[in-house]
Formats: sequence, C-alpha cells, structure tokens
Amino acid sequence: MKPQLHFLTLLVFLMTDQFCNADIFLSFTGMNDGNANTSGNAVFNIGDSGVAYIWFTDDSKVDTGAFLDIVSSDAGVVRFTGSSAFNPDILSGATIVDTRWQSASGGTVGDGLIDEMAGVRILNGTGILPSKVTGSAIEDSLHDATSNAFLFGSVNFEAVSLGDAVLSASVGDGLIVDEGVSLTPTFRSASIDVRAVPEPSSAGLFLAMAMAIFGTRIRNPTRVAL
Repeated sequence: MKPQLHFLTLLVFLMTDQFCNADIFLSFTGMNDGNANTSGNAVFNIGDSGVAYIWFTDDSKVDTGAFLDIVSSDAGVVRFTGSSAFNPDILSGATIVDTRWQSASGGTVGDGLIDEMAGVRILNGTGILPSKVTGSAIEDSLHDATSNAFLFGSVNFEAVSLGDAVLSASVGDGLIVDEGVSLTPTFRSASIDVRAVPEPSSAGLFLAMAMAIFGTRIRNPTRVAL
C-alpha cells in the first residue's frame, strides 16, 4: 500500500457524484520566466539535464487533494531523476496566513514514471486557490500572472539518447477533489527532441587550432643568439 493511499479513505467520504474540470499542463517555463502556456516543446542535447513544470490553470480550485502520475513516453530517450510537489504560502497582503497543503509529496521517482506526486488538505483550509478569492485578499504565492496558472510542482529529467519523448500527466491512485467534488482534468503534455551534441565546424576548428598555436608562440618567444 502506498503511503499516500491512507488519504484515499478520507477523500471518499468527501466525494459527491458531481464532476468538474481542472486543466493541467506541463511546461519548460517556471515562475516569472515567461508564459508557460507557450512552452510545451523543447530541444535538448544528449547529456543535458532539464526541468519540466506542472501547472494548474487559473480557474482551477482544488482544496482537498491532487494526486498526479508523470510519465516519460520513452525512458531510453528522456529519464526522470527527481520531482517535487510545492507547498507555497497563502498570503493576506504581506502576511502569511496558511500553506497550500497540509502534506506534499514528490512521489516515487523511476526512470519512466513519477508515481503519485501529491498535495493533500484533510482539514478545512486552502489548497489551490484562485489568484484572489472573491471578497477577500487571500492569494496563493505560486500563482503566476503571466501564465494565468498555479505552479503545482516540478520534475527533473536527463536526455540520454537521440529521439523524441513526451512527458505527460494523469490522475494518480488518489483523486483530484475540490469541496467534495471529483475533478476530471484535461491534460496537456510537453515534448522533447533530443539531438546529438553539435560538432564544431571545420572553419571553427581551424580557427581554434590557429589561436592555440599563436598563443603558444606568444608564451614561448624565440630567442635569437647575439
């Protein structure tokens, strides 16, 4: 039994038969780095390391729990090396009044699967909020205005061979729940094109050799006998 599953029984009691949507997408852009909604594709060289970020769209509200699995379509091309589910402060003006979750977990990391990343809120509290809750000044500190989205977490990966791989998210063994309502997310994946490390051009190689020879001559000037 996975450690997070002990939350599942509590979540079931909160469930109703209603269903809503929650849009979730992966991106290579983090907080304040630009519009994450436009960063779903990237090119890496073999041996490069990178980070993909998991976002909930601006109109998402998840107060009870979010459980996600992240998959690499080809672990021989792109493999996972780490993950983190974020637990940011909830602010009222400049004052910290709460945290997003009571418990957060980066899940279990394997080469091709990150199993059960989770943020859980059992007691009454916040979870992922709209940027500004109607009628109050409460704000989630990992809300990004440029992307109109909330940063849920991140996954680390390494490009290990030539090819293409898709990173995608899905609902984990737990649920995504808001006020007793089970959410049925729509997901947007991120794709990676892994290429060979570019070799220097002939002209560039010649220039580098010439500079090396010239530098050696300057350091070791020829002495003329008198």
